[in-house]
Amino acid sequence: MFQTKKGKIIIAVIAAVLLVVAIVVVILHKADNGGSNPGSSVSIVGTWYSDKPDSMTFTKDGKYQGNSWNGGNAWLTSGSYSIDGSTLTLSGDLDGKTTLTISKGADGKTIISGKYNYYSTEADAKSKIAENKNQQSKDEANIVPNTVNKLLGEWTSLDGTTTCTFTEKSFTIHFKGNSAVAEDSQYYEYEIVSDTQMKVTQSGKTSTYTYSLYDKDGVTYFVSPIKAYASTYTKGSAQTTSSGSGTSSAAAGTSGATVKDTVISSVKNPDVSSYTDEQAAAVAAALLGTWKGTFDETPNADSVYWTYTFNADGTYSFSNSTANETGTYTVSNDPNDNYYHSALNLKTGTETKTVKFYFTGKAPIRMITDGKNDPTFVKQ
Repeated sequence: MFQTKKGKIIIAVIAAVLLVVAIVVVILHKADNGGSNPGSSVSIVGTWYSDKPDSMTFTKDGKYQGNSWNGGNAWLTSGSYSIDGSTLTLSGDLDGKTTLTISKGADGKTIISGKYNYYSTEADAKSKIAENKNQQSKDEANIVPNTVNKLLGEWTSLDGTTTCTFTEKSFTIHFKGNSAVAEDSQYYEYEIVSDTQMKVTQSGKTSTYTYSLYDKDGVTYFVSPIKAYASTYTKGSAQTTSSGSGTSSAAAGTSGATVKDTVISSVKNPDVSSYTDEQAAAVAAALLGTWKGTFDETPNADSVYWTYTFNADGTYSFSNSTANETGTYTVSNDPNDNYYHSALNLKTGTETKTVKFYFTGKAPIRMITDGKNDPTFVKQ
């Protein structure tokens, strides 16, 4: 069958129209995705709500804006974004570079995930927040029985001179004695408050102290809230050991080598000055270097906000997203303080401020300050 000239023209016109329609579809598809994301089939334009909570708005021109929502402050401020497959990259003057992932949830709905998860509707975000709170309540309810169960039994100090024996409501510290100090036992009642704090009662007087429980190299470590005779105890045979203040470590080396525990309190110790000197030396050595502050329980490169650097010459520098400062510092220590065992005296220009702190015994070393709005600092 032969086509007429008119038929050929009609076919050519139809083909041209279909080509134009295809081009328009591609252009509109790119516009829906910010226009700067070739190859992406995901549209994120609009406002997303997180389980932090906060919200984030993405516009067609490739910009993002963080906003407060549901009582929470914005995690990120503003900047530009691009999409490469399932990877969403945000870049801002204050925020730096942040990488998020676009995926589908079990219900088939799109989720933007990273430090927090973002949902396309307020209802979905609030549902997740409620679910997280419910799980948190369950976890917190299990902290007390789980911790008590882990504490039960006898713990031995790193140098082998002291034991700490727990029942469900009390513990007894027993020092075996030596040529200088007689054998002694101290009885305490306790109540677990959280995974880091417990109330301790002796002779009717109750105080709240910090403690630590952690596992390392197959050994369970207990950093006691009471520094009588010893500060760190173990169950098992330690290969390496961390000091009670988290400021030093020593290898056991050959079999039978003596492992020394850094005592950071003068309680029940006959020579206060020797332990003060020991504590000061350990803290001074551990403090040197760079500490990065984060409000996350599990720090990572994307969660760093504050940075302190302490130098051996007594100078320091500090920075965060809004401030930078340099100056000099000194450290004072109080072996009688079972909580904030040390204090930083920071001087910049004519201003001087004091920041109390303590080190945790769990690696990596963390520095906890008394600032209510300060993050947890991690040694780098």
